[in-house]
Amino acid sequence: MKLSIVVPVFNEGKTVKFVLQKLLSLKLPLTYEVIVIDDGSTDGTTQILKQYPIKDKKKLKIVFHQKNSGKGEAVKTGFKTAGGDYLLVQDADLEYNPDEINKLLKPLMKKKNNSFTAVYGSRFKEVGAVIPKTYLFGNKLLTYLTNIMYRVRLTDMETGYKLLPAMVVKKLSLKASHFDFEPE
Repeated sequence: MKLSIVVPVFNEGKTVKFVLQKLLSLKLPLTYEVIVIDDGSTDGTTQILKQYPIKDKKKLKIVFHQKNSGKGEAVKTGFKTAGGDYLLVQDADLEYNPDEINKLLKPLMKKKNNSFTAVYGSRFKEVGAVIPKTYLFGNKLLTYLTNIMYRVRLTDMETGYKLLPAMVVKKLSLKASHFDFEPE
């Protein structure tokens, strides 16, 4: 079993090296690759990535978009490039801590059959998360409606931290190009 960690990047010159160091030093219970998609950065991120020392080309792949096409397009490029059985999106701005990836993998590692397992992270499970009230209200409402419509038990429908089976994702006809990619 292999995990592909897809990292969409746009103007993340301040954090991209750190997130790569964190991801490449993770101790995970399965093999993994990191796929970075620079979505037309203009702040020096592209140069940082071009100069980044790639010690293992099987573990780190860097793809460059010539122009900014949006997070959704960057993620879709990452999914197409991915060779893993499972896909995970890690934002380069560190909204989600790479150390949390092991928590997302726990349900997958416990599964006993070949059923598909999708795992969603949540920004609302941590005590003390600072989120504007209007955003929180909108998210809670959308999450509630999603739970009713799809008979699921999510706490954060808009989360960007999702562990998904590649075989299912690659069959989808994803359309969203920007941040509307999250609910799609």
